Amino acid sequence: METSEHLPPGFVIAGRFVVERLLAEGGMGAIYRARHADTGERLAVKIFRPEMVTDAGAVERFLREARTSAQIDSEHIVRVVEAGAAAELSGAPFLAMELLEGRDLQRESAARGPLPPADVLSFLRQAASALDRAHPLGIVHRDLKPANLFLAQRPDGSATVKVLDFGIAKLTGGAAAGMAVARTATGAVLGTPLYMAPEQASGDNARVSPGTDVWALGLIAHRLLTGKDFWVFAHLGQLLLLITRHPIAAPSARSPWLEAAFPSFDAWFARCCARAPEARFASAGEAVEALAPALGLDP
Repeated sequence: METSEHLPPGFVIAGRFVVERLLAEGGMGAIYRARHADTGERLAVKIFRPEMVTDAGAVERFLREARTSAQIDSEHIVRVVEAGAAAELSGAPFLAMELLEGRDLQRESAARGPLPPADVLSFLRQAASALDRAHPLGIVHRDLKPANLFLAQRPDGSATVKVLDFGIAKLTGGAAAGMAVARTATGAVLGTPLYMAPEQASGDNARVSPGTDVWALGLIAHRLLTGKDFWVFAHLGQLLLLITRHPIAAPSARSPWLEAAFPSFDAWFARCCARAPEARFASAGEAVEALAPALGLDP
């Protein structure tokens, strides 16, 4: 399968996943809606680009998503059914996962603009539930952002948040046992800059911890409440300086209406996004529970 080619409907992956249609395509591969040939279950099958199979680091990050997700017992983590290598695709790795219907919170925010506080609290509470299961296992997501929080529709029409893409998660302790986990070099920068904590932006990966995900929750809350990204910058270098060096402005300085609507939000945000990880909320759950009164909502 060449980079520009898509698998046709009816193509069978690993002898049992029958392709129905392309769902999405990215830098590392493509995701297809597929049907399990034996059970009939509809699934999403993510295929790694065959031309990249010689990149051991990229392959490891791709497969880490399956290995990591399997360790976290949470309804807010995408269920991975199977992972393997597809002989039909020159041995390219694949992941078969539960099929999600809906859209991620980046698209939800772009479509709706500022979201109601109750919705923001509900979405982040569900994400925090998954993180509070992951962190004690030694798993730090370190790429939390609205695009990795998927608002999925259940069969009964209700919505649930799923945390996506543990491909660059930091694994320590028991989470790393039995895995071929590549050590991230000091100075290597992993993550999405807009939601990256100072320890990530400076390449201080030894200090990446659950607090790194708490930082991202603060920025995500701002994005969902205001419909705008927190950082205002001209180029990547300036953004990294804003994250690591310059004084961090209060959200109400960017959106003055916040102070009148939610007087305690600035203080909540300041603790989530304290530069020192140890000064942040102790857990994702603690951060989100403190968000409720900051938004004038009942716990």
